[in-house]
Amino acid sequence: MNLSYLKILPTLSLDTLLITPLCGWLFTCGCTWPWAGLADHCNAFFAASESLHCPWCMQIWVGYLAIGLALAASIFVAVQQQHGHWLYQTFWGVTVFFGAMLAVGWLTVLITHYPSFLGFPVNDRIL
Repeated sequence: MNLSYLKILPTLSLDTLLITPLCGWLFTCGCTWPWAGLADHCNAFFAASESLHCPWCMQIWVGYLAIGLALAASIFVAVQQQHGHWLYQTFWGVTVFFGAMLAVGWLTVLITHYPSFLGFPVNDRIL
């Protein structure tokens, strides 16, 4: 039995841990680390929060698709590094995940017209 694919578990674990804090960073929505409340403070769940409502929490299919693409890219790169040390594999997998989350976050802003990205306002001229 070939257990070399078990070496991607650290990559997958770190990617999963980073999803909500990255969501909070990308969209300034209030999502945070699992031990700090996860999505408990997300603006999607507060009716009084101005006009901002997290695009990944409000349009769940967009969130699933975006995060799924980022995870797929990360796992693909980690699997391609299967002959290297697991730390090497984890480093490249998580690095690609981070970059992919930035890319799918920006695509989400373009698709949903969310007015903020990385804490900066996004206006129609940029879109």
